[in-house]
Amino acid sequence: MISAYYIIMRPLKFKTILKQTIWGGDRILSLKHLDCNIENVGESWEISGVKGNESVVAEGLEAAKPFIDTLCRAQDQLSKLAAKDKKEFPVFPDY
Repeated sequence: MISAYYIIMRPLKFKTILKQTIWGGDRILSLKHLDCNIENVGESWEISGVKGNESVVAEGLEAAKPFIDTLCRAQDQLSKLAAKDKKEFPVFPDY
């Protein structure tokens, strides 16, 4: 179980998704100081929820887990910690 303190206090880092394109080159790799053997990199996805290209947490307690799963669990735990009593909102208040 992930602690809400960890999610609230620690930023998550993700593995970069590099996409090869016909217009790509090696400029993105040098600008981002990445050391990899991929050629013709035209896109760098920092965070993605696109099916088949979902971002993965790079380090920490949640390393190697898809970020959508991590986000959903963190939201669930945060809502339990920060939940407030529900009140009825008067839709048509008396004048």
